Amino acid sequence: MKLNRLVALVVALCLMLGCTAIAEQFPLVDEPTTLHIMAQVGSYYPDQKLDNVHGLQKYEEMSGVHIEWDNVSNSVFGDTLAARIADSGTKLPDIILRGKIGNDKLASWGEQGIIVDLRPYLEENAPNFWKLFNEESTISGAIVGANGEIWGLPQVILGAEMRTPTKLWLNKNAMEAIGMDDPKTLDDYVKVMTAIRDSDWNGNGENDEITTIASANNMHNYFYGSFGLRTRGAHHDVVDVDPETGELRVYFQHENFRKYVEFMTMMYQEKLIYQEIFTEGDKQSDVFNQTNRLSMLLNTIAPGNGGDNWYTVNWSLEGPDGYAFHTQTRGAIHSTGNFVITCDCPEELIPVALKWVDYFYSEKGSALALIGVEGEDWEVKEDGTRSWTDAALATRTEDMSNDAFRAQFGMWPGGGVPACFFSNLLDAEYGPIPSACAQALLKDYAPKKIWPIITFTADESAVVSQLGSDINNFAKNFAAQVMTGEKELTDDTWAAFQDELAKMNPEKLIDAYESALTRVYGEGAEF
Repeated sequence: MKLNRLVALVVALCLMLGCTAIAEQFPLVDEPTTLHIMAQVGSYYPDQKLDNVHGLQKYEEMSGVHIEWDNVSNSVFGDTLAARIADSGTKLPDIILRGKIGNDKLASWGEQGIIVDLRPYLEENAPNFWKLFNEESTISGAIVGANGEIWGLPQVILGAEMRTPTKLWLNKNAMEAIGMDDPKTLDDYVKVMTAIRDSDWNGNGENDEITTIASANNMHNYFYGSFGLRTRGAHHDVVDVDPETGELRVYFQHENFRKYVEFMTMMYQEKLIYQEIFTEGDKQSDVFNQTNRLSMLLNTIAPGNGGDNWYTVNWSLEGPDGYAFHTQTRGAIHSTGNFVITCDCPEELIPVALKWVDYFYSEKGSALALIGVEGEDWEVKEDGTRSWTDAALATRTEDMSNDAFRAQFGMWPGGGVPACFFSNLLDAEYGPIPSACAQALLKDYAPKKIWPIITFTADESAVVSQLGSDINNFAKNFAAQVMTGEKELTDDTWAAFQDELAKMNPEKLIDAYESALTRVYGEGAEF
């Protein structure tokens, strides 16, 4: 009786004090068990094989679950998976991993019986994920289907480091050469870029400095915020909320989009932006950095291996009307459909499969899946920070990218990992400079509300995926034509652009969003 009372007291204290640790028991199985996994991989993986990733090799020893890996290059993954699903004579893998499969496709496959509804199994077999699901409200809106189904597990991002990509990176040598303060407004930015363009800061006597380099999407997403556009975060292009009226809108119809295009046209024509941005994007950033030509970069991390000559600003640039949103801010979900169980998985293996992946949603399991084995690949230093071990660093060659280096140890590079990214990682986004920047951007410059990835109904999805994509492509193509001088921006060309937009029926897109957002936030709620 005393023992029972003691147990009850301990349980009560845990509930009162918020004891939330979930005990992990390994191995996961009592007898040899094999799961067949089809995984999307990038070229940075060792021979494009997850078999060779050290953290996953260690996890196989711990879990007792052997994985038969079917590694498929990201360049052909979508087509390969679609072909296998279409061929009724082909047995599907037990699990589809890192697919970044969208909700509309998941729902369609679920309705056809191709994949398994995970929801009935999660509470018992995936306690780490189930805890996150119930504590972080934006997860449910991103993955729960119209009838309560959960067709796949997402990549969860709780730490600020992964929630604020597309930072402004400055070359310290370039900034010291021109002797100017870091820019805080768009006007400042133009002055700094002009000075860098004309400075010959690398001292080679040639006018070969690259001013600002970025992918076209990163360029748009970073500077939109200075014009009060894309005000609901990184997951949704085209539709946002007008910060002045609170109304849903297609922001390409707003006068501020014209101001944005005018500003970016000036930047491009004055060669303050890389002239091949629409064809090359930021693909050459590492090369330009290595040859001492790169001045500024819009990206998640510094170019190449970074180094002491790169730093970020911990703010967004203020535009002409006072806006300084960091619109490239994510909710707690990075991507959906990263762990999917198919109809060909034996029913008795479904709980095993979920227990296998669930460890990645704990802090220890996340670190193992993403950065490898503690004490062998990485270690905790006396000051509490984490670093790569000497043994890990010894594998790094001069021409090895950050992604190629990390891919030896964990599944981090490329994203789409069915795991939770806590603030317990190292390097890249988690280095002291980008981490401090991420914390500041999330705290002071993120839009006041970040829409999660939304599970649309089939009808809504048809509108959002097709019409939304058409409008987005049309508007960005218009901006590119004006920036490159193919088309002049006048009152007449602006009016013609708006007329074409109106013909595309943007109201239909807004209606689809209003319907979906009402389900997420409730009738009459502020979007």
